Amino acid sequence: MCQNKYALKVVAAYDAAPKYAVGSVVRFRATADWVMKIKANDMPCVVISSGGYVLNAAKGAKPYKVLPYGSVQMIECEERHIKKGKKNLKKTKKTDTYDDVPF
Repeated sequence: MCQNKYALKVVAAYDAAPKYAVGSVVRFRATADWVMKIKANDMPCVVISSGGYVLNAAKGAKPYKVLPYGSVQMIECEERHIKKGKKNLKKTKKTDTYDDVPF
């Protein structure tokens, strides 16, 4: 293989250990592609697999397959597009008070 700096980055990304283990909970970053965020519907995702063909010579280019909660379709993304997510997502209780509304 040639000593191209881009090829060396791809090989390094392929050989790197995955940052997120299989079964861990992740979310999409704000800088992720909007198509991925729409498919995930702003829900946390579970990492199904990591590894595969590296397509970009960027930092964090290791490919992942994630499954959003409540979905049956997996999303293919890169390590740079996801971040660690929270397991317990508590929803705030909404009260039916009208103290804010001026009459």
